[in-house]
Amino acid sequence: ADATVVQWTDVPGFDSEGTVTFQVVLFLDGTIDIQYADMTSASFLGAATIGIENTGGADGAQVVFNSDYVEDDMAIRFMPPLEAIEFITAITPLSGSLGEGEEETITVTLDATGLEPEVYLQELTVSSNSTEIVGSTATFELTVEEASPSISFVLIDATTDTALVPIADGDVINVADFPAVTDFNIEAITGDLVVESVVFDFSGQENFRTENVAPYALGGDISGDFSPLSLPFGMNTLTATAYTEDRGAGAVSATTTISFEVIEVADDAAISFNLIDATTDQVLGAIEDNAVIDLSDYEEGTKLTVEAVVTGLNDESVVFDFNDTVGFRTENVEPYALAGDINSDFSGAPLILGSNMVTASAFSGNSGTGDLLESSTITFMVLGGDNEMAVRISPNPSSDRVAITLNQGKGPKMTATLYNVYGQAVYTNLKLDFSSGDGQFINVSGLAEGMYILELRDAKGVVVSQNKLVKR
Repeated sequence: ADATVVQWTDVPGFDSEGTVTFQVVLFLDGTIDIQYADMTSASFLGAATIGIENTGGADGAQVVFNSDYVEDDMAIRFMPPLEAIEFITAITPLSGSLGEGEEETITVTLDATGLEPEVYLQELTVSSNSTEIVGSTATFELTVEEASPSISFVLIDATTDTALVPIADGDVINVADFPAVTDFNIEAITGDLVVESVVFDFSGQENFRTENVAPYALGGDISGDFSPLSLPFGMNTLTATAYTEDRGAGAVSATTTISFEVIEVADDAAISFNLIDATTDQVLGAIEDNAVIDLSDYEEGTKLTVEAVVTGLNDESVVFDFNDTVGFRTENVEPYALAGDINSDFSGAPLILGSNMVTASAFSGNSGTGDLLESSTITFMVLGGDNEMAVRISPNPSSDRVAITLNQGKGPKMTATLYNVYGQAVYTNLKLDFSSGDGQFINVSGLAEGMYILELRDAKGVVVSQNKLVKR
């Protein structure tokens, strides 16, 4: 049973005339009914109190207190609070300002995902800080209907003739997720539709294929033995239309269109960078973000460049952005070199002293066309060069104050800037005077631990030195 009934029959009052008969019905969903039968013959009902409360007496609902209220054949129902279902998922804009006479359209998004077929109501209150306009409340009504029968799609392993995953509109199919699958197909699932044939349109080609017998396969099949289908990389559009007769004749039972993207990106897909000696065409090592390249570590005249190493991607080209130049170079053949190469004979890149930034973006087509598969950016510092002045920093590392001296002794007045490894200036416009040959001091006690770059410029603003400084 879905309810329990407790009945009181001919119950007398205390030291009063007459009796009452009533019952309480307790339902499984929390609803409580109090049903009164013969009540008016009792003399004590002129001061009735009716209600419910919890066992602790801290929560309850009162209908009437000490009043003449009850009648024969009366019923009172207590219902638990209804579950609040909110289907308004976005409001754009959520707030704003309007001048006198102005108006603005507000977009309200309703979402029926997960809701059963029913009518739902939700209130939306609009308030204002104006003293002349009071807030208003609008009630939105959302009717959720039974979904009409439709066509769905499944990705098929055409070698084993087994279903892999469903395909919905907007999905991305990463073929790298199926390393054991060499051939694919797509099946249209018609469910309870009345179907004798299905006509496919695929990626701009109408009547790509017509299937008269289930399974209805985009790439065709022979008695459930699916044929291989070439899935083009990039965006694809697929439409399946079900008909009540063979060969696309008769009435249309349903039609469904989806768009999906096909990619091949392995779990370890990435773009990394190598530093290349463009003189010897040898890899000097990997360049990590925030690296420091000290030209004094290499022979004088060494030309350097940067190589982008792409792994796990079905790439056809890489586009480089370098410092402030977007599209600095496009490479269609590996190795992908920042300044280009001829059969791995690298050209030197115009790296500058100080902070350099390289972005490499891999594309599925030549010359930066097709889909953007992956993009990676590194920032690194370049120190040294022919114009470097011999500078000594002591102590280094340091936790407090450091002395800056020139190996040559006396020197000109200079301006110093201290950069962190991200290329951000933490100290600027520090005036250093080396004319007397005395050391100049910089207090680094307030800096976080780590490596910094001290850059000196002469009176003309020319960089004359860049040196590492370590704060401990």
